[in-house]
Amino acid sequence: MKRQLRSTLIALSITALSGCGFWSGPQEAQPQELVQFTPEKQVVRQWSVDIGSGFGDLYHQSRPAVTETGVYVADAAGLVSSIDFKTGAVQWRTDLDQPVSASAGAAFGVVAVALSSGEVVALSADRGQELWRIALPAEVLAQPQINADKVIVQTTSGQIIALSRQTGEQLWVYDAQEPALTLRGTSTPLLLRDGVMAGFANGKVVALALDTGAPVWELRVSQSSGRSELERLVDLDGRFLISGELVYTGGYQGKLVAINPATASTVWTRDFSTYRSLAAGFGNIYASDSVGAVEAFDASSAASVWRNSNFALRRLGSPAVVGNDLVVGDALGYLHVLSQSDGHMVARYQVDSSPIYAEPVVVDDTLLVLSNSGKLEALRVQ
Repeated sequence: MKRQLRSTLIALSITALSGCGFWSGPQEAQPQELVQFTPEKQVVRQWSVDIGSGFGDLYHQSRPAVTETGVYVADAAGLVSSIDFKTGAVQWRTDLDQPVSASAGAAFGVVAVALSSGEVVALSADRGQELWRIALPAEVLAQPQINADKVIVQTTSGQIIALSRQTGEQLWVYDAQEPALTLRGTSTPLLLRDGVMAGFANGKVVALALDTGAPVWELRVSQSSGRSELERLVDLDGRFLISGELVYTGGYQGKLVAINPATASTVWTRDFSTYRSLAAGFGNIYASDSVGAVEAFDASSAASVWRNSNFALRRLGSPAVVGNDLVVGDALGYLHVLSQSDGHMVARYQVDSSPIYAEPVVVDDTLLVLSNSGKLEALRVQ
């Protein structure tokens, strides 16, 4: 309870410092106004659907799960939906009637949903029927990852837990030593062919054997510094990005890091503070920082290619690559479309007035965007 209280307090503090309004006053900094530009492209809506109550003002890094059978999403109140990718039609809905703490994961016929109570519930992907549920020692805030045999989850207490996809039985657990004070969030485990990579609030990335959970190697990719616990936060809260033979990740008040998992070595690091996921394209790694800028880095050398700083205090979400463009949402419901070549604005689209903190998902040339109010839209940039 003490740990959770500290986590919540620090999340509120950081949000307030970002201009969220918890400590409002007459001199409170306001989000930067939208810049004027000449549109070169347009964002076209294919379909739109309400997934339920959404997430309200919760700090929530969600992500729609997409498989060959549909798009799977859960709202904060426990309503899980299966949506047809092509038409946006609702295929089924299951109300778990309990608050959800993370976005639903889906693969191999299973939809895994983490509840705020610490339980993980598995539903059948075709009908939404409950298959099993299991209680865990702590809350799960990152999307469960699924392969043919296992469901992998990461808890707020620093554990990576492998569950049987068929039965929910706990197969193994890895326990990391987390600091007392962390951001409200965790990294999303990365499932590899024979291993799992995970990032932690202590600034470490660990590779585990998929069969046993035994550590294979670990790297400290972000070093804490400063006099206060707030200054020493170095959480790794975004999703790992695979591009070529390297894996990329970033940390709050820390660094962007390129890792070679085959040699368990760091290829390069770059000072950059982010708690969002990364994107890759045109030989670049794209990241949105904690103060409202989007920057492109050369994937092989970490050199800055371009930087767009026109989003101060707009609290950007995770970037995503679609075609030749880069898209990123903000806390006011806008989706900004930038050129991958130099970062200039090419289009803008407003989903609604609520934050777009969910990571956009790109399938072929279609972009899935989920707002905090619960609006899921399929879009195309053309």
